[in-house]
Amino acid sequence: MRAAFIITKLAIQHFTEYACKNNEEVIIKAENIFVNFDFSVLRNNRLTIGKWTLIKNKAHLTKILIQTDKFIENFSSYVFQKAKKY
Repeated sequence: MRAAFIITKLAIQHFTEYACKNNEEVIIKAENIFVNFDFSVLRNNRLTIGKWTLIKNKAHLTKILIQTDKFIENFSSYVFQKAKKY
């Protein structure tokens, strides 16, 4: 999840020259700037950061990790395409 927030924050900085102060601000700014992208993975899993050890259900953890990995891949591609047009 941290990596997902980091790349999202860097994309916001690249396109707006604005540095977000926290993860909630990252989500809000990202949703306003990249309106054609779904940030539900960030929103739904935001509270998981720093609490990995509290997740006892391995299937739940695996689901979060897979969703986050897909988010990073999809958002990276989205930003790359957007940057080519910028």
